[in-house]
Amino acid sequence: MGPRLARIPFRPLLEKFTGRREILGALEHELTAGSARVIAQPIGVHADGGVGKTALAVEVGWRLFEAKKFEFVLFLNASTPETLHAELAALTATDALNLPLPEQSAKEQATRLTEVLHWLTAPENARRTLLILDNADSEEARQAVSKLLPKVVSCAVLITSRYGGNLSGVRKQELALFDAGEAREYLRGHLQPEFLSKADDEALDKIAGAVDHLPLALELVTSYLHETRQSPAEWLEEWRQSSVPMLTFHDADGVNYPVSLAQVWERSVERLSPKACALLHSLAWIAPRPSALPLEVVKIRDDWPDLRAALSELAKTSLIGWPATGEEISIHRVLQAVTRQGLSKEDRMASLNSAWARIEASLPDPEWNEAGWRLWERLAPHVRVLLDHVEGTPIEVAAASTMNRYGAWLYYRAQYTETEPLSERALTIVENAFGPEHPGIVQSLNNLAVIYRDQGRYAEAEPLFERAVAIQVKALGPEHPDVADSLNNLALLYYNTDRYHAAGRYTEAEPLFERALAIRVKALGPEHPDVAASLNDLAGLRRAQGRYTEAEALGGRALAIRVKALGSEHPDVADSLNNLAGLYRDQGCFEDAKPLYEWALAIWAKALGPEHPDVAASLNNLALLYRDQGRHSEAEALGAQALAILEKALGPEHRVVAACLENYSSLLRTVGRSQEAASLLARAQAIRAKWKLALGVIRAKHG
Repeated sequence: MGPRLARIPFRPLLEKFTGRREILGALEHELTAGSARVIAQPIGVHADGGVGKTALAVEVGWRLFEAKKFEFVLFLNASTPETLHAELAALTATDALNLPLPEQSAKEQATRLTEVLHWLTAPENARRTLLILDNADSEEARQAVSKLLPKVVSCAVLITSRYGGNLSGVRKQELALFDAGEAREYLRGHLQPEFLSKADDEALDKIAGAVDHLPLALELVTSYLHETRQSPAEWLEEWRQSSVPMLTFHDADGVNYPVSLAQVWERSVERLSPKACALLHSLAWIAPRPSALPLEVVKIRDDWPDLRAALSELAKTSLIGWPATGEEISIHRVLQAVTRQGLSKEDRMASLNSAWARIEASLPDPEWNEAGWRLWERLAPHVRVLLDHVEGTPIEVAAASTMNRYGAWLYYRAQYTETEPLSERALTIVENAFGPEHPGIVQSLNNLAVIYRDQGRYAEAEPLFERAVAIQVKALGPEHPDVADSLNNLALLYYNTDRYHAAGRYTEAEPLFERALAIRVKALGPEHPDVAASLNDLAGLRRAQGRYTEAEALGGRALAIRVKALGSEHPDVADSLNNLAGLYRDQGCFEDAKPLYEWALAIWAKALGPEHPDVAASLNNLALLYRDQGRHSEAEALGAQALAILEKALGPEHRVVAACLENYSSLLRTVGRSQEAASLLARAQAIRAKWKLALGVIRAKHG
């Protein structure tokens, strides 16, 4: 008897199966391992809807059939027990299979089913047969498959299912989404030439990323592009504006899938418990995979036993990723879009509020803490996504506080381009909600003013600081530590304008620094880190005034408090070390300064990363010290490194870059590179000229 196929979907000769090379090879090997096989372990391929389980099984079946590894390849729909039994019984009447069974003309399904199972049990038949059981998703379907397996124990069996749990005696094999290369290969292989002519690899990668490399979504996208005659750029803009047209689109003739994207997960979701369904709705608003949500965030608002059961439901039906480590979960972008689309207005707000509450309750303090910053890095993608979703909703006002916390963390990380619009948005929200004099706007005022101050935009920063002080004094009284924070911020504005541009405002900064220090000592005690911050800032002012003895005493006291309160590896300790080292260098005490600069550099590099501006400042200071010591080649190398970091972090036109350019120019002159030094100095002077224009407003105001 020659080779036979039964019910295996037709594969056109010109159809190009994309990717999956590794798993295809593994399945072909496992399903054919050992020609003398008596008992083969069934393989269960599991994945979410639309990932391509059926397409993979069809490809495996055809490859093994064409390679003459099996004489019989039987592809059966196992979505329900009834369907599975009917398709097994129908094998007796399948012309393509033409099994020589005496009961093939029997009218009773049970009779035909018994004879087929008897035939499959015979070793001489079983060893020649690959049995593919497709879509065993529901519990009832899986039970039917489990009952069938002992009866076909000598057949090679491949099962596809959305179920990610364990099936007795079945080896699990997860099918992943396309990777970026496979997705691009699919689009290039299936888009018509006139569409490909409008798209480079970058455009194709953006399309694939928009649907998170889901194979079914890519198939539907290609069909949708052909039908609507859109360019990839037009499709991306439409998807950004609204995902509904794409999610509801279905091409019955051009797509090898019976439903639209909006219907892919319907069967799985319909079977969920209310708890699992509510959790899925909440997860629809977070950042999609590959971002993962720490499990402790999900636990915030749930009892663990109930939550674990809900997570297990979602994972077993492949609606979420929950790896064996159990420490984080992830969800597919397209499933999120489908879920959000199907929510009522009431459910949308309830689930969005739930998602926001989970994240907001989990956010650590934005100031540096090693464990806290590691958590921030994991939560930041979800904060960004949620901030987009809450825009224009009642939740946005409550979220303004989190915008400020997130913005502060970004600021400490020197991610300034993200910080400014976020802080401006937070200030606008709270001003509109509470009015321009409400205490609730002070955090936003200070955050935005600090950003403006550090950019040298003093005319914009000063009124914000002044408003913050006035509001807090009125609401909290003049001796509250929050008032000290705002006073210190304003003092730093005055100090920085003088330090960088000789605007003559030390006399205004000094009483504010001293008043902030007195408030903090009285309210918080003499050993508090905020007291150390005031001491450190006042020491910097004294140094700038040439009052070195006072500066050293204040700086030393600040360092001692910080080491005791924060530990020896905290970035604030590095700040004190750096300032003390600068004080010693100013006085020519180079050997005293050097170990402090090196210690500060090590702390900042470890805590903040090698590309942070504080690291660049430390490198710059150490370079100047080496220059003063005559170690010119070392100084030049450190100066170049500092300049590269600052230009990358702050941009080429920042005032701090100008200062670094001047320093580096002097280093180059020292080593005889005069032409380069002159070019850098001219660039620094051009930047300075721009900043002086900004200072003109302040000079005019203060006479």
